[in-house]
Amino acid sequence: MPLEPATRAVRTGLVAFAFLAYLILIGVPGKIGSSALPVLALISALFFWLTLRRESAVLSTTATGELPAALQNKPGWEIGPKGASGLSRVQGFLTSITGITVVLKGLLAGCTTGLLIAVLSGASATAIGNGVSIQPVFDKIVPVNLAALIGVSPGQIAQAEAPFARFVLQFLFFGGAGLLAAVVVAGAKSSQLQAAQPARPIARFSGTTTVNVVRYTGVALPFLLLAYIAWLGLPGVSVFGSNEGTVRLFITLIATGSGLFALRLSKPGRERTAVGVLLGLGVLAMPFILDQFQNSVMGLVFIFVMMGLGLNIVVGYAGLLDLG
Repeated sequence: MPLEPATRAVRTGLVAFAFLAYLILIGVPGKIGSSALPVLALISALFFWLTLRRESAVLSTTATGELPAALQNKPGWEIGPKGASGLSRVQGFLTSITGITVVLKGLLAGCTTGLLIAVLSGASATAIGNGVSIQPVFDKIVPVNLAALIGVSPGQIAQAEAPFARFVLQFLFFGGAGLLAAVVVAGAKSSQLQAAQPARPIARFSGTTTVNVVRYTGVALPFLLLAYIAWLGLPGVSVFGSNEGTVRLFITLIATGSGLFALRLSKPGRERTAVGVLLGLGVLAMPFILDQFQNSVMGLVFIFVMMGLGLNIVVGYAGLLDLG
C-alpha cells in the first residue's frame, strides 16, 4: 500500500483511539460491564465504515470514469467487442485495486486503534497493580473500569495479574472491526460498480439486490433498536444487570442518530413519508418507554441539538464570528 493511503489509515486509527480513550477516561466501560470491549469495537467499526465509505468514493472514480484514452473519440463499431472486453478488464482491475486498498486501510486503521487501546489499558493496569496512584489525576481509571475493558476481574487488576492474552484479544477485536468495516465498504462499492455495467445483467441484478438489502437494513435499524429498548424495559428482563439503564440510554442515542440516517436512505416520495411518520411515532413513544433519568438526558440532548441547528455560524476572512 502506498505511503499516503497508509498515513490516512493511521490517522483514522488515531482519531478513533482518541474518541475511545475519552470514553474510557469518563468511565464508560465500567458502566457497560462485561460487554464493554465488543461495544467499543462496534463503535470503532461504525466510525471506520463512515470514514472508509467516504474515502472509497474518491478511490473508485477511476473505476467508473471515462473510457481509456486509446478508445476515446471513437465510434462504437471501431471499439468493437474486443475494445469493450478490454474496457471491462480495465474496470475490473481498477475495482480490485480499489477494494484491496480499502481493505488494507481498514485493517491498518483497526490495528492502530487496537494497539493503542491495548497499550493504554496495559499501562494503566500495570500502574495500578504496582501501587501507583493514578486516580487523583484520572478519577475513572479504577480497577472496575479497567476490568470491564480488559475482560478480567477487578482483583486481577489490583494484583497485576491480567493475562497478556487479554490485551492481544483487544488488539484483535479492534483490528477485526477495521477489517469488517473495510470489507463491507469494498463489497458495497463492488456491487455498485457491477450494477453500473449494462452489459452484465446478472451482475447488475445481484449488485442492485445487495444495495437494496443494505439500504433496507439501514432504514429498519432505528425501529429494531427501539423495539429492543422497549423489550429491555419490560418487567423481569435483565440483560445488563445494574448497568441496564446506561445501556438503554446509549442504544437510544444510537437509535436517534440511525433514524436520521434511515430518513436519508429512504427514497423520496411515499417511502420517505412513511419512514418519517414512523420515526415521528417512535419519538412520541420514547417518553413512555424510557425512565425519568433517561427522559431528562434525552430532553437535554434534543434541546442542545435544536440550539445547534438554530445557529448560523459564519466565519469571516478577518476572523470575525457571526452566530446570528
